[in-house]
Amino acid sequence: MTDMKIATNEEIETKINNKASIILDVREPAEYALKHIPNSTHIPLGELSSRLDEIDKNKTVYVICRTGSRSQYAVNFMINEGITDIYNVLPGMINWTGPSESNF
Repeated sequence: MTDMKIATNEEIETKINNKASIILDVREPAEYALKHIPNSTHIPLGELSSRLDEIDKNKTVYVICRTGSRSQYAVNFMINEGITDIYNVLPGMINWTGPSESNF
């Protein structure tokens, strides 16, 4: 397998309004509702295999979770499914200081 590509929180902050990329949040619904990146796509890790068709394979995908563990699993899974322009975002939402939204 190829070495996993990593992106920093600061790098993806510049991608929030970039139509050529997707910020994919794989945290649980309650975590996402509390605080998430504007314009991010939310697919909980447990639903990823059944919702993979929602990801545009022609775009760069940045996968984020709380600390980088679930996103690492998601990146490995998606690479195996043929998505190659993909990055694990570290350190993740635990240290996110960029723009955020809440559903509360």
